Amino acid sequence: QNVEYHSAKWCVVNNNKDLSNASVSALEACSVADCSALSPGGSCYNLSWPGNISYAFNSYYQQHDQSADSCEFGGLGLVTTVDPSVDNCRFLVQLRTSVGASLLVSSSLHLILLLMVVFLV
Repeated sequence: QNVEYHSAKWCVVNNNKDLSNASVSALEACSVADCSALSPGGSCYNLSWPGNISYAFNSYYQQHDQSADSCEFGGLGLVTTVDPSVDNCRFLVQLRTSVGASLLVSSSLHLILLLMVVFLV
């Protein structure tokens, strides 16, 4: 209740482009965005290439409030209104916030928290 989402838009990889460097762009996206669903045990772990690239692109795009330039990735990104979700792997649409702040926690923070838990145990 009282929750507002951004438009039903996703950022996916443009299959009409040379994707030889797409993995580098996905790694850059995941260094900022939450790509934890792509990790072992995650709901998108079995997503094949280039679907996993699209997941990374979309996570970054949503974290940046669906701004057009956040789906560039050197021309490899493409905004679509067709939900790219597959089975249990849901491509999320970001919640709107009053200050435009992201509600997603970066994968870096997830890793830091995981390391802290392992270290303390």
